[in-house]
Amino acid sequence: PISATYDSVNNIMTIFGGTDGTNVFGDTWVLTGANGQAGPATWTQLTAGPGRAYQTSNYDPVSNTMITFGGTTGVAVQDPSADLYILSDANNIP
Repeated sequence: PISATYDSVNNIMTIFGGTDGTNVFGDTWVLTGANGQAGPATWTQLTAGPGRAYQTSNYDPVSNTMITFGGTTGVAVQDPSADLYILSDANNIP
């Protein structure tokens, strides 16, 4: 499972991490035009972070950050982590 946040003011979704059951991913992607109503949606990959799955993320519109907590660095849910990550410029708007 990945975590996703949504910037409703700018219509941008940011997703992070995930697993395919074998690998854990640290990918971070931004989808502009996320609701599909303002023209074509476009994916942009940001710098990958540490691999993470089963985490929780929230978006803070005041600081434009994606705050990610917990999850696991392996594919097994029983290997929990209490790490906290903060992604600055989470909606990728310069």
